[in-house]
Amino acid sequence: MNLIPEFLQPFGPIMASLIVCWLFAFSLTLHRLTGYVQRRHVLRGRWHQVALKISNLKDGVVQQDTLFVQTLCETIRRDPSDAGLKRFFHGMIRPQRQADFWNERGLSVLGSVAPLLGLAGTCWGILLTFDSFAGQAAVVTLKDLAGPFSIALRTTLFGVGCAALCLPVRSLIPLFELHRQEDVELESSWRQLRKLLRTERKPKPRKPRHVAPHAPHNGKPNPNEKRQQQVTQRDEAAHDLVFAAVAGREQPVAQASNDSKRTSQSGDDIHELPFV
Repeated sequence: MNLIPEFLQPFGPIMASLIVCWLFAFSLTLHRLTGYVQRRHVLRGRWHQVALKISNLKDGVVQQDTLFVQTLCETIRRDPSDAGLKRFFHGMIRPQRQADFWNERGLSVLGSVAPLLGLAGTCWGILLTFDSFAGQAAVVTLKDLAGPFSIALRTTLFGVGCAALCLPVRSLIPLFELHRQEDVELESSWRQLRKLLRTERKPKPRKPRHVAPHAPHNGKPNPNEKRQQQVTQRDEAAHDLVFAAVAGREQPVAQASNDSKRTSQSGDDIHELPFV
């Protein structure tokens, strides 16, 4: 019992390879179509949540955010530079695009390999035709040429048809257009959130200039406290020396003024005596 359909006869390695290419082409086309619709819906909801977060920050409204928005805000708070943006892209966005990259590569390979397999089948059919010419001494009929020529035509048809399916699917379902739009939305949202989250940060308190004395540790005096005491004692000693010098200069002047006053008072008393 022959389970292979008639349109695949005669079944050989080239025809088997073309059938495998067709199976991969159908599966990749279905994956690309469903992935495009699903990813478009997810991206629309995701960037709507980001825009809602930006408006809430502007209005000062507190609301529960999704996991993507929370991760984006935490990354901006930790590292708002371009390096943080690249780190977020490679950690959150790029892993979700791996399936799309493999789909694009698979369709590209099938669109290039399937026509080559069809051309190889064509060459194989022509070779079989000439072998049939050389193997028969009598007159060759069209019935004898139908088998080899059918191999050539069917393999060419299958190869060109597979390429004709893969190449338009890549153009009509543009996954990379979604990726480009997502990159633009991510960059603009990063800049807006970075500007808004910077205003939320409170200024850090400045450290005091002078080091305050601390309690002794393990019974040993603090060197800062000891140094401060030495400076204070030095200032007090200098102040005492200055005060003593000033007081020593003022004492003779005050004594001379007191002596002059006594002399004038004694002279007045002499003129007031009755016998002068």
